[in-house]
Amino acid sequence: MSEDACYSGPVRLRESSAWLATAALLAAGSCSIDKDYQFADEPGASAGATALGGATQAASGASGSSGAVSLSCIDEPCKNGGTCHQGATGFACGCPSGFSGPTCEDGAGGGRSGASGGRASTSSGGAPMAAGGSSSTSGGLSGTGGFDHPCFPNPCSNNGYCELDGDDYRCNCTGYQGRLCEDDIDECAETPGPCAAGETCRNYPGSFGCPCLSGFTGEACDLPILEWFRLPEGFRACFPTDVSADGKDVVGYCSVTPTGKRAFRWTHDDGISSLGNLGVESSAQAVSSDGRVVVGTYIDEADARHLFYWTSATGMRGETGLEGENGSEAFDVNGDGSVVVGVSYPGLGFRWTSSERLGLGSVENGGTIAWGVSGDGAIVVGESEGTAFRWTEASGLQALPASPKAGETSARAISADGQIIVGLGISQADGWGLVWKDGGVEVLEDFGNQLFGVSNTGVILAGTVVWNGQLRTAEQALQDAGVVLDQNVSSVSGISPDGRYWVGYGAGGAFIARLVKGD
Repeated sequence: MSEDACYSGPVRLRESSAWLATAALLAAGSCSIDKDYQFADEPGASAGATALGGATQAASGASGSSGAVSLSCIDEPCKNGGTCHQGATGFACGCPSGFSGPTCEDGAGGGRSGASGGRASTSSGGAPMAAGGSSSTSGGLSGTGGFDHPCFPNPCSNNGYCELDGDDYRCNCTGYQGRLCEDDIDECAETPGPCAAGETCRNYPGSFGCPCLSGFTGEACDLPILEWFRLPEGFRACFPTDVSADGKDVVGYCSVTPTGKRAFRWTHDDGISSLGNLGVESSAQAVSSDGRVVVGTYIDEADARHLFYWTSATGMRGETGLEGENGSEAFDVNGDGSVVVGVSYPGLGFRWTSSERLGLGSVENGGTIAWGVSGDGAIVVGESEGTAFRWTEASGLQALPASPKAGETSARAISADGQIIVGLGISQADGWGLVWKDGGVEVLEDFGNQLFGVSNTGVILAGTVVWNGQLRTAEQALQDAGVVLDQNVSSVSGISPDGRYWVGYGAGGAFIARLVKGD
């Protein structure tokens, strides 16, 4: 057993703390107590000791004369080869196998122990019993009876932790008061109250809440549910393409003065900022769930397209999709930014990592585009020669179930959990949405020819329309979700994995909608 298994910190207990786990090891003979109330391996001792913090009273006659009570190891109170451990206000004896009692005075088959060895018995909850000393199993917890400690088991209620206070204990409470943390504190009755002006305080057991004013959300109620982005100088219009899982990072592209476009990243605190000046134009297509990585495409002076990979540490970095290519584009990135997918020209879908650049193959030796990747990077979706596909390392590239309507198909996005794939069906006269789920395919009529993303909950963003069990305009979908629109919304183009954050464009420019209740 390693020394790390025994707790070595101060005696400050919670009911489920590492100290209590050590108590079980103590009872099993794996740990003992040192002079500083710490535990350490001591293979020679078969049982731990007790009575930390309270005076450990030895039995009459344990040391000295005329039945004096010993409080010190100087008096050598432990009998039968027991090891004495000194505490601030007493001692405890670690007894060798076959002996038990406060000073190891009881041998096998006799004295207070009713069975060979005599470990302290435990309650139904697993905690050694603290009083009496009538042990009924094997081992020998010694001191004042079985296992005696003011903080064991933890007397404090409501997650309070117990701390030694001389010969007594005290409970340290959070959100509660009273000797045992038994009484709730009504924070809302305090003056001044904990909530900002105009907010109504709600008291809960052990805590309180400040529901946000209408139109705001976030822990500090400082985030608008609908937030329009402010344009920096030189930026004419910005179009979001993706949003991180926590809604803190939004990426896309902006039209800039005098001409062209630049990839941008937006945060609530810093607003819109350019990702860099790589090439003559650039566009960010996707951001990792954690917001650390942005991928997209830049155009060089020869009008060739290339993928870029951005982090705050490296900045905007040009990369190659596949060796020997004539250019490439990145369309999606997985949750932690380690896998990028896209197309390498003249037309082969790829799965890119820092250590491997893999072509995905194709249907009938045709062209391939990889449009989306799952959160773990294991599943890639896209299209090859007018056929939607799903790729994994184990199965390779496989066609998805055909659309019930005749026409070409393209898988455009996949949910972060990999359970839902969405795409488009296209014929010369029509276009429709497709959802691949649970081995089948569903047709969504009147869907248009755009598709930008799908959440794990099945919400599909398709520009001017949204599918969430029924087809609605982007504006109506936002209003149904509780967003009050102060300006018209044209389209929605990015959604977080859990569906709580949407980004899009409207009369006020680029925006983020936080579909999170303020209370």
